[in-house]
Amino acid sequence: MRQRDMSYLVILLLGLCALYTMWSGILMDVRGLPTFILHAEMGYACAALGALHLALNAPLIRSYAHRWHRPAPSYRPVRGRRDFLQGALAMLAGGVIGFWVGKAAPREGRPAPTDRGGASPPPQPTPSGAAIPLPPPLPSTLMLDEALRRRRSRRDYASLPLSQGELAGLLFAAQGITDPLRAFRAAPSAGATYPLETYALVHRVEALAAGLYRYRPAEHALELLREGRFERHIMQIGIGQGMLAQAGVVIILSAVPARTERRYGGRAERYILLEAGHAAQNVYLAAEGYGLGACAVGAFDDEALNAFLGVDGRREKALYMVAVGKRRA
Repeated sequence: MRQRDMSYLVILLLGLCALYTMWSGILMDVRGLPTFILHAEMGYACAALGALHLALNAPLIRSYAHRWHRPAPSYRPVRGRRDFLQGALAMLAGGVIGFWVGKAAPREGRPAPTDRGGASPPPQPTPSGAAIPLPPPLPSTLMLDEALRRRRSRRDYASLPLSQGELAGLLFAAQGITDPLRAFRAAPSAGATYPLETYALVHRVEALAAGLYRYRPAEHALELLREGRFERHIMQIGIGQGMLAQAGVVIILSAVPARTERRYGGRAERYILLEAGHAAQNVYLAAEGYGLGACAVGAFDDEALNAFLGVDGRREKALYMVAVGKRRA
């Protein structure tokens, strides 16, 4: 292939890569997609091809630069093997620089490409209360396929307390960190934004005072917010559903919408509600694996539950409850 044809081919490939990168970027932004096939790779290819194009035409560029000081040379620049070697090295350098820039650039305001091992989600503020460590989650007594077959909404509970290991397993299933390096959690989250907050309203758990706790995933620990017995109060909030008072613990899911809205705009509400469903189903399966009964609750007084949690209903708002208790024999 002639050198001139090589330059035209590089220009063509560069244009195609740039168009694909622009098109996929617009599509990701408009549709709120966290990533798109080959988007990042095409960006690296643009950097590499651009460097190659400059290297192949280095003699011509130098001749243009000389024209500012002297008349243009009467000869055409000659490209040899040395120039092609420079081009190859420049292409490699361009790819490395493009990759480094892509990794080093701040990702705030951009969807985190979680399926490509993207950046860790931004750290959430740590509550000021003292952490109460939880034991490791108990192993499930059922295989996943058996837990799926047996899963039911169970509303009748015995008055026996849950163990701390069972409570730890339920909370871990909802929002526990399963990948400490990247802070990924048990339930999937759009762009790894993790808008959910998890609370445990404890009625009967061994060696744990009754009251309202916040789950702190990063430490796998609890923070006591309000100590006391709230069985009757939570039943009133839940429109008189007695199982909320009979349960050993009521797991309450709330959301901080801004964490997801700043990346996904108007679609954030959908993603947040989906994530709450993922977390609740995980609690269901964990409860089934421990031989416990569980029932999700969506009928409640929003304002009353928000007030009970101490949230304003805008910056943070209650979404879902799951009552869990020992099954009656």
